[in-house]
Amino acid sequence: METLREKIASAVSGYAVKGLNGFSLLTTDSEQQTWVVASIAEVKGRRIAGISLLVRLVDDKIVIEHDINDKPLVDALMQ
Repeated sequence: METLREKIASAVSGYAVKGLNGFSLLTTDSEQQTWVVASIAEVKGRRIAGISLLVRLVDDKIVIEHDINDKPLVDALMQ
């Protein structure tokens, strides 16, 4: 059976993609308890960077701290 960590890692990996004007990177801590998707893009000649997703595993609970994606992580996890 897939562990909670594996489910989170699998779901979050789909958010790190190449976009029209930039790309996203997925990073996690050494214990795989925090995942961050950082996005970098160029808009009107200026580079911008930000965090589009931050999720943590706390006491066997998924805590979505920040999610600005069109398809929220909670929906992806529910499927």
